[in-house]
Amino acid sequence: MRKSWILLTGLLVFSCIFAPRAFSQIELSGGYSFLRTGPTPGPGENLNGWDVSTSVHLIGSLGLEADYSDQYGSSSPVRPGFMELYGPRFELLRFPRVEPYVHALIGTVREVEPSLSNQTSFGVAAGGGIEVKLTRHIWVRPFQLDYIHYKFNGSSAYSGRYSAGLVFRFGRW
Repeated sequence: MRKSWILLTGLLVFSCIFAPRAFSQIELSGGYSFLRTGPTPGPGENLNGWDVSTSVHLIGSLGLEADYSDQYGSSSPVRPGFMELYGPRFELLRFPRVEPYVHALIGTVREVEPSLSNQTSFGVAAGGGIEVKLTRHIWVRPFQLDYIHYKFNGSSAYSGRYSAGLVFRFGRW
């Protein structure tokens, strides 16, 4: 399943590179991710990790986004691990050097449990962030905040995620 989602993302990016100019705006970003887990059966935890995303701008403020992240540093035997989320992205306003956006993503969240085989759960994320222009093709994402909901072993769980990093834009903006 994971390979098919990655293949689908690759085909989407590849096809948009060779599409007309209106559809060839591609954004790649990567950076730090901080995840605060909600109480599953036990107390919440703070996890550090990475976040990588790509988005393809289609028409106006609408785009498609693929977001991948993983978190580490848990003392708990059960924690959310690798996440792959996909969905629409909307740019709210367009200022010369600042662009706020929101997104609604769905996909999978992998549970990390060393004693058993890893489970994969359906996950939903909603949130947004701000990007600040450094140069024509390099932007900084000072923050992205997401609310992530998933279910492991029949019980619902939630997490808050903060991400920050660099953004590289390709195509005509």
